[in-house]
Amino acid sequence: MHITNGEPERQIVKRIVLLFFAVQLLCGVQILYAQVDVTFQVDIREFTENGTFDPERDHVELIGDQSPLSVVQPVKLSPNEENSSLYTTTVTFSEVKRNKPLQYQFRVMINYRYRNEDLPRTIHIPSADTTIDAMYFNSYAW
Repeated sequence: MHITNGEPERQIVKRIVLLFFAVQLLCGVQILYAQVDVTFQVDIREFTENGTFDPERDHVELIGDQSPLSVVQPVKLSPNEENSSLYTTTVTFSEVKRNKPLQYQFRVMINYRYRNEDLPRTIHIPSADTTIDAMYFNSYAW
């Protein structure tokens, strides 16, 4: 009968446990840093055609209830080069926000006064980069 103190076996078990935790940590960090880009678009033709929107003075913003969107730190939209009434922005959400509901609204600042959409829009933050179809300001698809 051969008696050993089990040191080599303990070292192997320790290495396996350490490797397991290292892999779990790396997977967790990857999830924290995984991101999804959502491109938002709105058509403000109502304001550009009637002349109330002056692109030199006025602007379009996006507000929402999931970080990085908020009411106090809105995201400014940029005009589309091919369509001056279409404004877009891309917002990057962390992976932990995936599939969570997002309520958002567009608002315009015209002549130094804000005008919000009447009702918030709702989506679930997608798991892959997405562009949301453009709709007119203050119009909704039911």
